[in-house]
Amino acid sequence: MSCLYVAGGNTLPARLRDSCRYVLWRYEPRFDRDDKPLKPAKVPYQIDGYTNAKINDPTTWATFDDAYRALASPKLAERGFGIGLVLGDGFSGIDLDHVRNAETGELVPWAFDLIMRLGSYTEISPSGTGLHILFEEAAGGAACKLGDKTTREGFEYYAGDRFFTVTGVPYELSAADIYPVAPEVRAAICAEMHVRFGKEEKAVSAQHRGHDGSPPRDDADVLRIAFAAKNGEEMAQLYHGVGPTVGAGTDASEADWALAKMLAFYTGRNREQIERLMRASGRYRRKWDEPRGDSTLLARTIEKACNVTEETYGMGWNGSANGRASHSNGAADKSTDAGTNGATHNARSARTAEFMSVGQLLSEPEDEQSYVVEGMLGCGSTALVSAKPKVGKTTWLLFLALCVVRGLQFFGRRVKRGAVLYVALVRKHQRMATRSEGDGVCGRRQIFHLRRASATGYNHLAS
Repeated sequence: MSCLYVAGGNTLPARLRDSCRYVLWRYEPRFDRDDKPLKPAKVPYQIDGYTNAKINDPTTWATFDDAYRALASPKLAERGFGIGLVLGDGFSGIDLDHVRNAETGELVPWAFDLIMRLGSYTEISPSGTGLHILFEEAAGGAACKLGDKTTREGFEYYAGDRFFTVTGVPYELSAADIYPVAPEVRAAICAEMHVRFGKEEKAVSAQHRGHDGSPPRDDADVLRIAFAAKNGEEMAQLYHGVGPTVGAGTDASEADWALAKMLAFYTGRNREQIERLMRASGRYRRKWDEPRGDSTLLARTIEKACNVTEETYGMGWNGSANGRASHSNGAADKSTDAGTNGATHNARSARTAEFMSVGQLLSEPEDEQSYVVEGMLGCGSTALVSAKPKVGKTTWLLFLALCVVRGLQFFGRRVKRGAVLYVALVRKHQRMATRSEGDGVCGRRQIFHLRRASATGYNHLAS
């Protein structure tokens, strides 16, 4: 394993290379209290090779050229140093651990999908088994660190207060430049990773059930259901502390309140689970632990949210687990309290209407559609893609075919995995129109005209 930067900076995007945010680093051993060795730490140094650098002090950083010259100097060349980039000032990064086979270069599918969706500069980590995706953000979000102890796969996102190692070895299908990523896209990715790496509850007891008696759901299920709702994108932003929030203004307390109410709805008012999820969210603040009487600010917020949440996801007010709120009329309730016989009560219950509130309607996931490419290409349908010559039709279609074969997202759209038969036909405009009409292409919605294809989305095909 080599930590040295090997290409003299030629592979780095210009905006990264021109920034003055570089440090040196090297592995240093760590030990626990019993002197047992731990995973070595990556320790940042200034370019003199002796003084520690600080990720919150720009005076300890250097330009790339100065760092590279120091790395190549005789006094540092044999001491195992590498180069690191301090994140921040619009530069964010995602660290993927143990997602690449160092011998074959093959990636796990979800990591490949992530690289294609972000479409920004990606390079291989010093170990050869990880990847660093670097991109631009106008306003970074809360740090996110997740992992699987079994597979050792990991996902980390940072917008500052960290440095990433720089190897100068781009992933072979990486974009050549660094590109901006919208906050909602990054928030959605973090939400998906929460679901992927979510921890299941090992035991189910009465205290793990919702206050309304609803069936328990683990943390990953709660987030998956919430983020799949019609307003799931806004909920993901709320949970990860990004941008506008559901039912909240710019005040942090309002956002805390909105998050607590949202989690009360989806957890069945499970106070322990709400607290656990809130502490794991991007909105955690130390202020939450400040005392408020015999409680804390967070505990009181959660208690109030549970008290005002009358409806919960998947449960009716009478405890019916059908995903809708089930009301019984007042007469039926009154007669039951007075001791009406079971037959009368059952007859009245059978006539009880089921109602759904607007909140529950909005929280229900969208119905699954029969699509090859979600919202674009339906199963059993025919579509026509047209464009002027030399704008990337063939590359665009090859990328679509690749996504279908691999089951990867196509420019953010979900794809149903399957086999692809690619047939290339070159016909003049009139003959193509006649042929498409005969093939059943009808209706303007099924005809897509490609004005210009973006190279960043399928840069990997130009090999």
